[in-house]
Amino acid sequence: MTPAAGTLARLNGQPLAAGVFAPLQSGDLLRFGSAWLSWQDAARGRSGPTATDDEPLLEVRHALGNETVAAITEDAARELNEATGDERIVLAELAGGSSLQPPRTGVTAAARFGGANRRLLLTAALLLGLVGLFVLLLARLETVKVSVQPASAEVSGSGFGWRSGDTLLLLPGERVIRAEAEGYQPGERAVTVRDGVPLIVDLQLKEMPGVLEIDTDGVAARVYVDGAEAGRAPGEVAVAGGERTLTLRAERYLDHVEKLRIAGRGARQPLSVRLQPSWGALEVSATTAGAALSINAAAPVALPARVDLPAGLHRLKITAPGARDWQSAVLLKAGETQRIGPIELGAPDARLRVSSRPAGAEVTV
Repeated sequence: MTPAAGTLARLNGQPLAAGVFAPLQSGDLLRFGSAWLSWQDAARGRSGPTATDDEPLLEVRHALGNETVAAITEDAARELNEATGDERIVLAELAGGSSLQPPRTGVTAAARFGGANRRLLLTAALLLGLVGLFVLLLARLETVKVSVQPASAEVSGSGFGWRSGDTLLLLPGERVIRAEAEGYQPGERAVTVRDGVPLIVDLQLKEMPGVLEIDTDGVAARVYVDGAEAGRAPGEVAVAGGERTLTLRAERYLDHVEKLRIAGRGARQPLSVRLQPSWGALEVSATTAGAALSINAAAPVALPARVDLPAGLHRLKITAPGARDWQSAVLLKAGETQRIGPIELGAPDARLRVSSRPAGAEVTV
């Protein structure tokens, strides 16, 4: 067996030194604190189902004794207590046969110290390698001057590198320089960075449009900004920042024209518009049976009738079988309802046939 530091032990009354290989012989006594171990090469004087003549025996006895283990004799205790200088050891290995196998290799303090040193050396070498690689990369970085508007924009380049003020430090090769700022559309530029060749990049970011939230009280309308169609209302319409002329156009409504200042940069602005109707209503009735109304020479409709018309001047004609036609003009106002009638058509004009001798005489009525 071989003891290792950590346990008080004696062999045949002699203290065991840590790390020393000690073979066991038949009859040897080992002491570990208050426990005793007796080593026998063969099962001499044993009985029971587990006792055989060719098996070694390791008997463990406690100095105090209990119901299952008898106390060690006083003579044996006196003999073993004569030695001094106990050390803490652990039993590394016991052979299963009559001869002992080589002990397992224990990790000594020197081995542990050597392993720790190797780990420290490996860690230091790895750190030095990383530092060396970083220094090599720094040595290859090229300067790229970047002019960007707005100046508050964040500028970055693809690959390894960083920004210092208005300067980017990038490795040579194909790179993409990107700028971003709140309220602006991102901008980027593809460049080629070469060794020893200075490079200047200009980036002008475009402002994001403002968002106009238009409420027309449910009236569907087209939205025009500076004369160009920009969207539909009600709803949201993107409008570039600055002074703008807004026009809302809806069927049967007057155009709404308004000048606005759009904040832009993604800002949202509410706008409520109440469109004025551009049409009016005309209600016409007649007492003559079978009367019909024609507006602006269009196909006649039976009376009585209600007709929606654009505001303005309209020509009316009422006809009925066996009655004189009725004709007039009406000026219709937007948003108003105008009523005409009931109209009674007169009798048709009489027809007079006149002949004269000599022919060609003038007739006056």
